[in-house]
Parts: sequence; structure tokens; C-alpha cells
Amino acid sequence: MATAHLQKMQLADDLAVYANPGAEFETQFLYREIFQDKCYDTGPLPEDAVIIDAGANIGMFSLYIKRQCPGARITAFEPAPDTAAALRRNLALHEVHGVEVHECALGSQECEMKLTYFPNMPGNSTLHGDDEPAMFTGEVGRAHPVARLREERREVPVPVRRLSDVLRQMPGLARVDLLKIDVEGAELDVLRGLDDDHWELVRRIVMEVGDEHGDLAVAETLLRGRGFDVVSERAAWAPKTLPMYTLMARK
Repeated sequence: MATAHLQKMQLADDLAVYANPGAEFETQFLYREIFQDKCYDTGPLPEDAVIIDAGANIGMFSLYIKRQCPGARITAFEPAPDTAAALRRNLALHEVHGVEVHECALGSQECEMKLTYFPNMPGNSTLHGDDEPAMFTGEVGRAHPVARLREERREVPVPVRRLSDVLRQMPGLARVDLLKIDVEGAELDVLRGLDDDHWELVRRIVMEVGDEHGDLAVAETLLRGRGFDVVSERAAWAPKTLPMYTLMARK
């Protein structure tokens, strides 16, 4: 059950959101990344677009999509209970409809896992808590401002589901216009949770990929093998010590 006290933050004249009080830095970053830099913008979508938001966080991407495409049908996944509470509250604040929230993670198999949850950086919360990014290790790394925001953490048990298992419960599903993935190291697991029949439905994918362990090449190879044209670019915000990429794939 969510226990966090949420703070309302004014990000622009026409946009306020609820977030954890200590997460103002990340909330401002998400606004710039999604609304101003348009990092997940893959081009025009159908008026009735079907969208999967894996790693929905407090709902910034869903709010952005609903402004661009009010008729979109979004299925959003956010495993952290406090973050999912903020997501629901933001959807209600902006009277957004057509977004179904699943309070779970996505993976290659159905199970329960421990989520390392960072209250001050909820978007950094991860199922791979032992895999600390190199830029946050060592004496210099631990002094990094973001590393300090990551100091407060706790382990939260969360359910993990396969994306195909959820898609099978969506009646009349004929296509997935956009699959957006931002899941802090579990990107390949999300893709491996798709069965062959659902791969045929996916038209576009945009995902953030960390490449400290070679995941980028694996993702590119997997997607090309599924018939996608793939383009990857280093994330503009990422320092040299953090190999983060934005991958876009389309058929």
C-alpha cells in the first residue's frame, strides 16, 4: 500500500504533477526530457493509438501522449506502490481517461522480485539493485549529486508479469502502435516476455537502454530479427561515464 506524502509541483504554466517531495530534481528532468526534448516522440500516431507504457513512473509520458493524441488507449505498468499512487493521482488531476494502470513490473516470466526503490529518484528504481552504475561507484561517483539522491533506498517485493499475458486479456487487440520501455536494466526481459503472435502486432518501439553490459547490441539484434528497422543514439543528457542510449525501432 502506498504511504508516500505527495507534493504538487508546477512544471509549466499548464502542467502540474504530484511527486515525492524529495524527487523534484528527477521530476523536472522528466518534464524536460519528455515534454521539451520529446525523447519518446516517434512521429504521428493514429487518433485511436494503442500504446504500452512500460515503466510509467508518475505518468509524465502518458500525460504527454494524451495531449498529442487524446483518443489513445494506454496500458501503463509501474511496480513501485508509491510511484503508482502518484501516477494515478496525476491522471485524476488532469482528468485523463483511457489509461489502464497495472501495478507490476514486466519481465520474461511471471514471478515476484525485489525492487530497489529510490524515493528521491523513483525513476531509477530497479529490479537489478546489485548492479550499481559505474558512475555512482568509487569516491568520486559517490559524491555525484544524483548518487546522493540515490542514498535513500528500500527493497520492495513486486509482482512481475509477462507482457504477452497482459495483452491476451485485452479484447479485440489488433495492433500495438507504440511500445515505450524505460525500466532501468530490465529492457531485454520485457522484450523476452512477448510471444510470436504479439510481436506481429507491434509497430514501433522506443526504449532507453543502458549499455554497460552490452545490452544495446543484444536489443538491436533481437529487434532486427523481428523485422524492425533500428536506430540508436546516445542519450543527450548522459555523461560519458554512463552509456545510455535511446533506441527507436519501427516496421
